[in-house]
Amino acid sequence: MTLRYYIFLILGLLILLNGCSSKIEQKDSELSKEQVDLSKIDPLAQFNIEEESLKDFDTFKGYSEKKIKTKEKQKSKEQIPPSVYYVQVGLTDTYEEILQLKNQITLLFPDEKIEIKYDAPFYRILIGPFKSKSEATEIFSILESKNFSSIRIRTETSK
Repeated sequence: MTLRYYIFLILGLLILLNGCSSKIEQKDSELSKEQVDLSKIDPLAQFNIEEESLKDFDTFKGYSEKKIKTKEKQKSKEQIPPSVYYVQVGLTDTYEEILQLKNQITLLFPDEKIEIKYDAPFYRILIGPFKSKSEATEIFSILESKNFSSIRIRTETSK
């Protein structure tokens, strides 16, 4: 937002306050300037804005709501990184066992990226990344039908 916008906003508020303050009546000088009897304020009171000042607000009409919504969508896409999916298989504390498991999975899925991850004290195998959960679910179902243990789908944000 520009400085010009803020200036007009402040001027509009001052005009509004000036119009409202002229409608306020003090009751027998019991109230100071800071204290206002709210029952005496007419919320529907008219206030006047000079015709000349309205011309400056016309420049904001060209900024369509569509542009604002597009910018909001772009910001939300920037804030939420896309997710990727992995199928995790196996959980063991010995490297020999996980290596055998990796060989079995490589025979089943020769075209997929398969890697061994070590999160102390356990080894596990990750298959992926997959761009959609349905791709990962397909691999998961095949492994489940072959009775592999410790299978799950992991969701991670891509970097």
